[in-house]
Amino acid sequence: MPYKFNFASLFFFFRLIRFTTLIYIILWRVWAETNGRLFMLFSEDAQPRDVSEMLCMFALALKGTIAQLVEQRTENPCVPGSNPGGTTTKAADAQPFFVDICWTMNGDELNSHDWQEALHLSKPDRVAWIHENCLDQELLGHYRTKLLTSCTDLCGELGLEGGEPLKTWLQVENLLQIFKDWGLTRSSVVVTTGGGALSDAVGFAASIWKRGVRLIHIPTTPLSAVDAAWGGKTGINWGGAKNQLGTFAEPLAVHIDAQWMRTLSPRHFRAGLAEVAKHAFLNLEAFDDLCAHTLSWPPQNKEEFDLWSTLFVKSSNVKRQIVADDPEERGVRCILNLGHTLGHAVEAYTSGTAEPWLHGEAVALGLHFALFEISHGVWTMGNCQELSHEQAKKLSAILHTQVPLPQNWSFTAEELWNYMAHDKKNVGNEIRDVAWRGVGHILWPVHWKKKSFEATWSAFVRSWEKFPQRATTP
Repeated sequence: MPYKFNFASLFFFFRLIRFTTLIYIILWRVWAETNGRLFMLFSEDAQPRDVSEMLCMFALALKGTIAQLVEQRTENPCVPGSNPGGTTTKAADAQPFFVDICWTMNGDELNSHDWQEALHLSKPDRVAWIHENCLDQELLGHYRTKLLTSCTDLCGELGLEGGEPLKTWLQVENLLQIFKDWGLTRSSVVVTTGGGALSDAVGFAASIWKRGVRLIHIPTTPLSAVDAAWGGKTGINWGGAKNQLGTFAEPLAVHIDAQWMRTLSPRHFRAGLAEVAKHAFLNLEAFDDLCAHTLSWPPQNKEEFDLWSTLFVKSSNVKRQIVADDPEERGVRCILNLGHTLGHAVEAYTSGTAEPWLHGEAVALGLHFALFEISHGVWTMGNCQELSHEQAKKLSAILHTQVPLPQNWSFTAEELWNYMAHDKKNVGNEIRDVAWRGVGHILWPVHWKKKSFEATWSAFVRSWEKFPQRATTP
């Protein structure tokens, strides 16, 4: 009996082709991202960990492909309700396909502090190590041995001077040339060991090389241990403003070891504690931990170093929880900028002076200013309860004790405003900021008017000059 053509058969045929193409795309992406390791599943030498990793990779490929199809559909002018030439919220929020896999053999998520295991499971073709020059040489040797035992090919090691001078386009270009000389690919891993400026700059260079080389951060300052190394933000300064160029590049792992910090000057160590204090503003558990904190610096033995490491890990958990809910800073993650609108302005202004402020010092000033704003009543929304006033007193005392501020307050409200106008949180001509109304009670966004900022800043400076220990207490 001759075959009779009908539209149902044709529709089924096209559906079959589309499904087959989808499966092909998924398999091809897994093949590309794993350097052909997919077919290890069918070999006699396949290990349970390989099977687990490949299944996870397959699931992520499916997720990425679906996100891609969603974006294509929502931008198709032939589809009713689509957004031609733009990207819908669903497409913008879709996670990138290649998510670094850190799984144990039983499928549980790996502890993110186990950086050697994360490096091993990532199966890199090459590993590069970039660290600061001024670190403890004995500790560098100890970690060099760990690296050599965790990877088969340490293709390069580079020592750099840390600090904000690293965060320039010229330094990024130098790093990209080094990556080229080392032969780094998207299957490679770059390990950073240094402060926040180093992880920012090297992380940015790695994230744009070959559209993304994976990272592991080993922070060596309090600031980087609790803040800069976490959350995937990278960036460099440009045009005289902070962090104008940057990407999101979540690291494979972050390893915290307070022993790296023993070479820091007291000023640099104390400045980094500003980010620890900021997390206490945001989270009650972190607030209680910091209020109960009795550790002194420098530690006298390894046990005390371990206690500091534990404090930093617990503080970093505040940021990790927030970032998990908002990885690309489209909402709640913005509260992590508490104290940073003013802080970045102070840091940027003083960077061109003979006595530049450290990032942590500038943030600490921003936190003092946030406490002062409560009593000045710039923003009436969000009532501050009696408990919040008691919390403010404790936080003010902690900041004064733990993070001494420089004495050169040469900047005016007008000069700070000019830098605040370039803050990355701004939308249009609005100067956006974060306001504090008690531990865990944050207002975002709030908007500064130039006159109200100038008046508040002038009152804050007068109060500080008269009663520096009470200036920020509501």
